[in-house]
Amino acid sequence: MRKTLYTLGILAIILAVFTFITHKKKEYVSLDDVYVVKYTSLAENQNEDAVRVIKDDKWGIVNKKTGEILLNIEYDNIDEFYYGLAVIQKDGKYGLMDLKFNIVVEPKWNYINPFYNYTYTTVNAKNGKAGVIDRKGNIIIKPLYYDYISSFNNDLVALAKNIKDNKNVIIDIKGNVVRQAK
Repeated sequence: MRKTLYTLGILAIILAVFTFITHKKKEYVSLDDVYVVKYTSLAENQNEDAVRVIKDDKWGIVNKKTGEILLNIEYDNIDEFYYGLAVIQKDGKYGLMDLKFNIVVEPKWNYINPFYNYTYTTVNAKNGKAGVIDRKGNIIIKPLYYDYISSFNNDLVALAKNIKDNKNVIIDIKGNVVRQAK
């Protein structure tokens, strides 16, 4: 009996510590103190009460009914959602967030195109070259070989400008040249 009480006591302590560590304090802001971006909504997001706001030239996401801050007001820009992801900008670098406002790709790219198709998008690196990433930020085409890559179409081919000969080419999703562009 004594051993069981001791074990229950230890479990209660572990649970209390775990709850304390994992409990995230909610922050709130008065909507009178921020500019609510009204020209667009987070339409693809399931949370109809979430709105993009601007305060002191920084963007964030707030619950318009409660004022709860859902994404800290610290971004240079927050784009609309396309296929479940939105481009975010912080300190001049671009990243991605998901529909639950989790940062999927930390802002590290010089530019990220919105996801106009479900699987891939193009990025520009600090070397000025274009590459391709997937929805998790994994590099599919390293930003080494092309000055420009358009968005991929449904056939997963795109127009790219090859740095070797400065010509436009059609590439596949692996970066292989399919043919010269006309």
